[in-house]
Amino acid sequence: MSTNRHASEPIQIDDLRQRQSALERRLEDGFIRIGEAEVEGRDIGAWEDFWVSLLREYESVCDELQRAA
Repeated sequence: MSTNRHASEPIQIDDLRQRQSALERRLEDGFIRIGEAEVEGRDIGAWEDFWVSLLREYESVCDELQRAA
């Protein structure tokens, strides 16, 4: 059975959309938690660094989706 690139595209796009949605939820949740921790006076530096890394990953997934469209 040969693998056809065109046949695999919908699966890849679906996977990317699922990843994008998951990252959106994590970013929203992280934003709220960071805000709450900041109000409490807690050190949020590491949380912010991690949040930015999630944001970069989200941007990468969005770029991939745009290229696949």
